[in-house]
Amino acid sequence: MKPNHHILLAILAIILTSAAHANSGAWSGEPTKPFWKNWGLTFNGGYTSYFGDLSIYDTDPANKLKFESKPAMGLQMTKFFTDEIGLSGQFLYGGLKSQYNEKLSFDTDFIEYNVQLRVDVLNLIFRKNNTGLGVVAFGGVGHMIFNSVKYTLVEGRKTSNTHRASSPEFVYFLGGGIDYTISSRFSVNLDASVRQAQNDRIDNEVRKDNFDFYSLVNVGVTYHIHRLFGKAKKGNIYRSGVRMANR
Repeated sequence: MKPNHHILLAILAIILTSAAHANSGAWSGEPTKPFWKNWGLTFNGGYTSYFGDLSIYDTDPANKLKFESKPAMGLQMTKFFTDEIGLSGQFLYGGLKSQYNEKLSFDTDFIEYNVQLRVDVLNLIFRKNNTGLGVVAFGGVGHMIFNSVKYTLVEGRKTSNTHRASSPEFVYFLGGGIDYTISSRFSVNLDASVRQAQNDRIDNEVRKDNFDFYSLVNVGVTYHIHRLFGKAKKGNIYRSGVRMANR
């Protein structure tokens, strides 16, 4: 099955734009930062919600959260190249579910690992932003491994059918969020994204062989690591949202 070309083109456009800004410092003679400086470790939690053949609450957020969502938690490591650009690797555990009708429902658990490019749009527009607030756009690609159980009721008898992914499936996603800096070491964030699985089986129901979607809304706390090795020297550090003096 072919990936969604619109999503791929959007992600490619973000990467190219960000690369141009990342290299602008080098062209202007600004010194580049060593790779081991300016990292962030984020712990986050929220909900993953299902959009697919068996979803019925796509326009009803309250019932979507109650009946077609499951808790999710993740761990994310980010390298901040500049105040505007970061590259993250994320590990996510979540789930999806739906009670389509009294005779058909499903329940899925999955693990996702991905890489994502994060661009602080506010810092791109206002280069001297010192408010501590960042508005972030991000996109990425990853793999998901899932286990889905479909339940059917036939003539009063409930049966189950389990589908286990034999290999990791590709996932593409785009999203946005808000970061707010608390101190030189900590920031909090709120992210929301829409993810497309390159598979029609995460609900264990194949109809028209179209791809299933799911969303992730999560809040997180980021611990900023000024230097991975050794003691950080005084000076400016890159932050998701604002540049601050390293204390």
